[in-house]
Amino acid sequence: MASSREGNELPPISMLSRLGGLSRAEKQPITLSDSLRAALVKKIQYSNNPASSINRIFDGDGRAQPSNEEENYKTNDLHPYTRPLTLADAESCVILENAAYPDPQDRASREKVLYQLSKCGELCMGLFCTLLPYSDMKPETLATSKLVETSRPNGAVSVLLGHITAVMTDDLTTIENSFDFPGDWASKSSEPSMFGHREAGRTIVLQSVAVLPEFRGRGIGKILVTAYKQQMNSAGIADNLAVLCHENTVAWFEKFGLTNQGLSDSQHGSGGWYKMTAPLAPEVDPTSEY
Repeated sequence: MASSREGNELPPISMLSRLGGLSRAEKQPITLSDSLRAALVKKIQYSNNPASSINRIFDGDGRAQPSNEEENYKTNDLHPYTRPLTLADAESCVILENAAYPDPQDRASREKVLYQLSKCGELCMGLFCTLLPYSDMKPETLATSKLVETSRPNGAVSVLLGHITAVMTDDLTTIENSFDFPGDWASKSSEPSMFGHREAGRTIVLQSVAVLPEFRGRGIGKILVTAYKQQMNSAGIADNLAVLCHENTVAWFEKFGLTNQGLSDSQHGSGGWYKMTAPLAPEVDPTSEY
């Protein structure tokens, strides 16, 4: 669940085509807008001091304000970026889920992560940064990170810091079913199911909004949800966005325009879920002609 801490003649139109070519995103990551990048880079800076892993806070004009013990150490931007998740990110996603959700009932299993990334990875977004092998920062997902470019001599890797996983469902009344998935999903003979991802649906259901614990409180979750909502609005593939969350995160999701619809009937995980929804609409280019 989500938390700020989840034989036709022709096959159906794939979600990739509905996203307008995002199948190439693995090679061409979707970058944050200039304003989002600026906001996040201002929030996150790390010292190269091995004794300190706290983030560097910036003043209004963007200059770092180091403490006395840190002022002699060079800082290094994270240069965060977002892109759709793929199966190559599965192990990092599992580590992130385990770290982000203390209650095992609420985190996605490895099997569920594989299901989501196999069936609708284009609806799932990760926020990454690039780290060099000699960096003093060691996120939990570092061990499963992949090389940015295999030919890059410095060995830089792309490290997952936060992610959103999601599926599509038929309508707002069936979002509870989306948190389960068919047990035979990997079988070629798998029968259509009322559970999990529904390819022809028009409601995106956030399954997980997770950030590595050591990176919380720095605006990563806010940037991630904002970027995700903008991307889905632009794609025009859904009419609604929905999430089930605990009461302590209702106010947080309200900041993104989601409305609390009250307690859900879902007994998934630890229970006590609130249903929240928001309409999606393609963004209008203000420079376009009327």
